[in-house]
Amino acid sequence: MIDYIIERLVDSGISIFKDILLAKVKQKNDEQLKSKIKAAEKKKLSPVDVQQITLDDHEEITCQVWIDKNEEFLSLRNHLAYLKDWASFVGFSDLRGKKSVKDIYVELDTFLIPLRRHFDNAERVQKKSLTGAIFENNSHKVILGQPGAGKTTSLKKICSALLDQAMDGESDQKIPFLVRLRDLPNNNGKEPLFTQLRALISLEFELRNAKSSQIAELVYPALLSLLDEFPVVLILDGFDEIATGSLRDAVLKEFRMLCSGLKKSQVILTCRSGEFNYHIDGADVFEIAPLSECQIRDFAYKWMAQSDQASSFLDDIRTSPFADTIIKPLSLAHLCAIYERIGKIPEKPKTVYRKVINLMLEEWDEQRSIRRNSRYAQFESDRKAEFLSNLAYFLTTESRTTVFSKEQFY
Repeated sequence: MIDYIIERLVDSGISIFKDILLAKVKQKNDEQLKSKIKAAEKKKLSPVDVQQITLDDHEEITCQVWIDKNEEFLSLRNHLAYLKDWASFVGFSDLRGKKSVKDIYVELDTFLIPLRRHFDNAERVQKKSLTGAIFENNSHKVILGQPGAGKTTSLKKICSALLDQAMDGESDQKIPFLVRLRDLPNNNGKEPLFTQLRALISLEFELRNAKSSQIAELVYPALLSLLDEFPVVLILDGFDEIATGSLRDAVLKEFRMLCSGLKKSQVILTCRSGEFNYHIDGADVFEIAPLSECQIRDFAYKWMAQSDQASSFLDDIRTSPFADTIIKPLSLAHLCAIYERIGKIPEKPKTVYRKVINLMLEEWDEQRSIRRNSRYAQFESDRKAEFLSNLAYFLTTESRTTVFSKEQFY
């Protein structure tokens, strides 16, 4: 079935790309020729001289598109095979082996409006499932979430479901493509996403006599039509993990173009909540909500093979002083993994709190080989931990409570 999908994409998609690119090149040549004729006529030359000057001065843009079908077949096959493997399992350092996403995944909820835009606590009850938020319509989506909220694991579940449906032979089923934004090369390229997509389908073209500023204008409509012909769900994972500001700006520009140009295909971008404050025409923004009590229970029972062990875990964690840490899937998963290994919750709360804080600040990025450049000079992970410790001490001694409102931080 994968071979059938790839053959269909190659035969129809590339033909459309070539036809639209050639049409755009012809249109641009006609526009440039008319412009040069008008400029020559303003000099009040004879019609013969106008024609001769125009012909001597006009260099037509020429276009050539080619593709190695064997190479494209291999490239797409490798990507879909990689995607199937990537979407099947989760793993981290505290876990023995790995877990199947299908076995442990719990459907998450999303806020209809990101938390930072809430004006009243009543808005927190306005939620819908993450899958419902993404696929309720064909609009493009930005999925925000705090560190450890489950953004990437949710995308794995969605990718796995899309691939399964495609394998079942559903003709109108979208095909998932994945771009992990942290893997984009920092080569000062102006079209990092386009370059990545072109490499994915082994697409080569040559535009002679075209100015560098004209290439995107000519090529992007053809690329968008190619993607719509598939169609695809293009997943851009980890906007906050992009290495540099210039690369982030380039990705954001292309994301806007994709959202405005794609009609049948869909783009999903994920980002940490505090790193995305943009308005994108054609894209809806949702934020993943903390786990509810019901979701926590379902998670524990799915994670642990023995139901009595899951029940004991939930009893132990709810009577512990750090029960509030399990509202995030990442910290809950680590605590479940530790409980599976040693059969109990660590006795010292300080040990658990340190583990959770390190996960959020540094360890989770280290496990995935992500290097983040701090926006604040010398405000690295150890200094963040020191700052949070001092802030917690100040709030506790001043307010004499362990519960704080956001108003106290203003």
